[in-house]
Amino acid sequence: MAEMGFDVETENTRYVLIKDFNRGRFFYEKTDYHRFICSLRTRINQYGCLLHAYALMPDHMHFLVSAIQGLHQVKMLKHLQRDYSDYFNFTHRRTLRKLDPDYSILDLDPDHQFLMYSRYIELAPVRLRLVEHPADYPWTSFGYNAMGEDTGLLSPHPSYLRLGADDAARRQNYRNLFQTYMPASEPVFENIQY
Repeated sequence: MAEMGFDVETENTRYVLIKDFNRGRFFYEKTDYHRFICSLRTRINQYGCLLHAYALMPDHMHFLVSAIQGLHQVKMLKHLQRDYSDYFNFTHRRTLRKLDPDYSILDLDPDHQFLMYSRYIELAPVRLRLVEHPADYPWTSFGYNAMGEDTGLLSPHPSYLRLGADDAARRQNYRNLFQTYMPASEPVFENIQY
């Protein structure tokens, strides 16, 4: 778990969707995902952000992130995109746009929307029919939130912490949220443009 020594402003929690204008791929092989996660960990710590949920899909990415000050999420994501595009362009001999990804950023009401968006994010590989259950896809935060797999990347959000008195209870209650399928067509997600 990423511990940062200062309090997160939970009203500053945002849902972020990143995609390429041309619907190109961000990831081709496992090494790409690992490289991105390494850069993500560095930039989160640098910019005072807390990552609560994510899904790295081949052609887009979802994040739930809180920042200590203002719009540090945007600065962090721009630098992360620059870092990763340098690696990607060299490794794959392709052009991934630098500093010009297509961002969708939504402010959340963390008391009412956080768990719903976290579930939406971690079900992305299921909706795309890449896997049958979110536990089967290694490039999301489901392993941390539902199974306790700590990669040093994620920090629990206060809404997540309210799911139970201890880690085991929180993980069980979080897994229970996934007992029913959540369609992407629910009205709360109409603002997400993908």
